[in-house]
Order: sequence, then structure tokens, then C-alpha cells
Amino acid sequence: MIWTDVRVGFTCNNACKFCDQAETGDASSEALERRLRELPHRDGVILAGGEVTIRPDLPALVATARRLGFRRVAIQTNGRVLAARGASAHLRAQGLTDAIVAIHADRADVHDWLVSVEGAWRQATAGARAAAASGVNTRLATVLTRSNLAALAGLPALATRLGASGLRFIVAREEGRARDTARMMVPRLSLAAEALEPVLDAALAMRIDVEVVGVPLCLLPRHRALAADRLDSSPVHHAFAIGAPTTRARAYAAPCQPCRLRHACPGLDAAYLARHGDGELPAAPPLATLLVTRDTPGRVLKQALVRARRLGATHLRLEGDAEHPEWHNLVREAARLGLALQ
Repeated sequence: MIWTDVRVGFTCNNACKFCDQAETGDASSEALERRLRELPHRDGVILAGGEVTIRPDLPALVATARRLGFRRVAIQTNGRVLAARGASAHLRAQGLTDAIVAIHADRADVHDWLVSVEGAWRQATAGARAAAASGVNTRLATVLTRSNLAALAGLPALATRLGASGLRFIVAREEGRARDTARMMVPRLSLAAEALEPVLDAALAMRIDVEVVGVPLCLLPRHRALAADRLDSSPVHHAFAIGAPTTRARAYAAPCQPCRLRHACPGLDAAYLARHGDGELPAAPPLATLLVTRDTPGRVLKQALVRARRLGATHLRLEGDAEHPEWHNLVREAARLGLALQ
């Protein structure tokens, strides 16, 4: 399933303290229809803002996407407008299949403070419930901040009560307007991961689909498969009918280089690494690299394994000639010595 995320504009009826957008303005209906026609994939499209539900033309955009052949049409929303009588059912009738509703805490006071609108949590939860009841596959999305890590535990139960099928957790990042609030909003990754672990366990036990975005894989040792931004998974494509595409600046620290998950890990936000350093990342295990060449006798290679183990290596990377007659024997010898292959 290939999803394409289409930015429709930046106008919003919330004022989130962690907002990572900085631009203003909205695309016209005509520009959005042209953008939808240009998209190369017809699996799924996510209409995102700003806030898409405050656009009067949203039902028509949903209907246009379905008419163009998109099998699934989703909206990314704060959910408040969906609480209005008949709003969700009308969008479902136009062809809406999925809704990603932002709910940032299991408590109204925390959510409302984060989005700067009193009563927003009540409307968002009512909107999510209405969307699910109308037959729209509904998922909840939570941005992790320093202020809501203690208000996550009840989200799996809340998702069940609202009829939502999944939860998505995204770490706040130092982008857009959030650059001015980063010290107050962006959580330490180690603390975010620690707060998430029991929530993820509870959600999985309740058979709720879960995704995590923005946490390095080494900080999710039991839940790495839930990372939605893994580099070895199918990414969401991004399309902009307004504004300029932005590239999320990623970075890797010294402990990342020998890591066996380096090829798949999304790393860290570059701004976060520059601000906090790499002290939260677990130290890389002592790694030995053995270069196997055709002319090196097996006896010499095995001696090198023993020497590496005596020097404290716990992990081994074999490089070079995999056709060497001793290659498989080296793998067995490494296992006997307690060296884990990278």
C-alpha cells in the first residue's frame, strides 16, 4: 500500500504549541485537483493541512480523489469539525475511507493546553467517535511533548472506547513554529521511549495497531517493528499543492556507525542531536571486523577470532571473500566463542 500525503494548506482552527509548520495560505480547489491528477500512485491519498476539515470544498475533494481512482482517501485532522452532526457521515458518503484524528493526551486539560483551545479535547474525541461510527477507519495520532508524557497511559483504552483501530505516536520536533518552543515542547528521546513502552504493551495486548515516528530503533528494543519511519519500509510520499517541500534533516551519532540496524534506523533530528548530543543512545557493543581474503589461511583467521574475543569484542563483522573455504567454519567458530555476527 503506497500512501501519498497531499498538503492542502496551512490554515488551522487550533494553535498547537508544538506545530512544526511555519508557512501560511491554502491551495485552491483547482490546484488541488490538478495535483491529485498528477500523482503517479492510486493506492491511497492523505489530505493534510493545516486543518482540512475547515475547507468548504473538502467533500468535493474527497469525491474527486475517489473518482480519479484512489482506492483509499484519508484526512489528517484535529477532529473538531467531525463532531458536528452529520459531518462524518457526509464525508463517508463522498468516499472518505480513513481519518487520522489528533488527540494528544488521555485528559482534556493537557490536550486543550497543548492546542490552545478550550474544549478541543471534547470535540476531538466526539469527532473521532463519529467518524468511526460512520464507517471510516479511524486512527488516533499523538504528538509526544514534554507536557504529555504522563498523560499517555489511557490512550489505548480511549481508542477502544472511540472505536479507533490504531494509535500513532510522533515525537515533537524542532521545525516551523516549534523552533521557538523547542526547549519547552520537544521531549528527551530517552524519556519519551520510557513513557511509551507500557503504552505500546497495553495497546498491543488490546489488539490495537500501533506506529511510532521519531524514536531511534535503539531506544525501542522491544518494539522496533512498530517504527513507521524505518528506512527499510515503504515510506509515505509527500506532495505539495502549496508551499515548498521540506526535507527533514536527519543525523546519526558516533554510536550509530557500527550498529547493525543503521541501514534501517531513521536516526535523530539533526536539531535535536545538535542540542542534546548522543548521551542517551546506548553505547555500541565492542565490535571486531575480520577481513577474509582468498590468500589468508584458515588457521590465521581463527586465531584472529580468538584474539578479538580476548580483547573484549562481543560482536563480529565478517567482510571480504564469502567464497573462502573457511567462511562457514569461521561463522561456527564465532558462535562458539560467543561473538554475535553483525
